[in-house]
Amino acid sequence: MLSHSNYNYYKHSNYKTKQVYYELKTGTNSGVYWRGSPVYNQRRIMENGLCNNIFPELIVVPKSTEDVATIVKISRKYEIPISVRSGGHSYHCASIKPFGIHIDMRSLNKIELTTRDPFGPPGPALLLGPGQTWGRVLKFFPMDRYTYIHG
Repeated sequence: MLSHSNYNYYKHSNYKTKQVYYELKTGTNSGVYWRGSPVYNQRRIMENGLCNNIFPELIVVPKSTEDVATIVKISRKYEIPISVRSGGHSYHCASIKPFGIHIDMRSLNKIELTTRDPFGPPGPALLLGPGQTWGRVLKFFPMDRYTYIHG
């Protein structure tokens, strides 16, 4: 069902975009937002102001890795390009593209203290979701207790 805020954009969208919207809404547990809706505008804004004039057709907020896989399958089926946002910074706007589907991964922000087994020497390791930010990591696991290798 379309919310009132999505209706105005929906009635002016092309058939292909409407089909993609419907399949994303019914085939995933993701939030799916039309260009012009209030949530769309909140999700689209980037820290880099140079990126704020780029408008994808839809923004999709997956709740699981299964949702991400389904979003990619649907985008391939309709030959619609995707762009992906993780933590949020983008120095040259590479994480957002005009038109297409924009996957906002910030809700997949898992943070878990684990071990390196079976991949490395013994010791603690952090398992981070793609939407995780360094600010949140440092809040939960301070640098005075751990060493971070990052890039």
